[in-house]
Amino acid sequence: MIGAPQAPRDLIDFYHRWRDFRPTAVDLAQRSELSALERQTIHWLILLVDRISEHDLRP
Repeated sequence: MIGAPQAPRDLIDFYHRWRDFRPTAVDLAQRSELSALERQTIHWLILLVDRISEHDLRP
């Protein structure tokens, strides 16, 4: 896929690049072929990642 972000190296890299991945997650959550449960799950995952902060990533 042209313009797609490179796969994250790990969870921390994914968090730091969430701005790049979030639009794809939002688009997926709106797909009509997903079940209501699938859409809801993606929605909650988006909310979860949106709430994570640098403080949560400290050892």
